[in-house]
Amino acid sequence: MYPVKRLCQITAPLDERLDCVVNIIKRAYSEFPSFDALIDAGLEVPLHDFHKVSSLTPGVPVEPMLAKPAKSV
Repeated sequence: MYPVKRLCQITAPLDERLDCVVNIIKRAYSEFPSFDALIDAGLEVPLHDFHKVSSLTPGVPVEPMLAKPAKSV
């Protein structure tokens, strides 16, 4: 699911590790678009467990990814 193994490797180059972190944060925000909740989760759990606290939740709207407005049905 997440490239956590590369994140945990100290021998990986810094730019690869930072790209991995960015992907984890972007995915979490696309599933749970609430900055307050994501910041709280980021302070409570390590980054490799971030997906456990930031998952789809009923009542919280998900941002559209590839949807475009249509002119008709």
